[in-house]
Amino acid sequence: MTTERRDDEEFAGAPTEVCDACGHADRDHEVRELDGDGAPAERGFCLECGDWHDFVPAPPVTE
Repeated sequence: MTTERRDDEEFAGAPTEVCDACGHADRDHEVRELDGDGAPAERGFCLECGDWHDFVPAPPVTE
């Protein structure tokens, strides 16, 4: 049996965490500035859903 070496580049884009609200990867979320009434505000946005929500890491899966 032969084992092949896995290239780090192949796994470089793998998500480290997923969102508990939508299940998308952390890299699919960004914090955006909102235009308000003078006070700057920021809110989380999911690029995949197109929905406004803060990224909340999903709890780890235990077996």
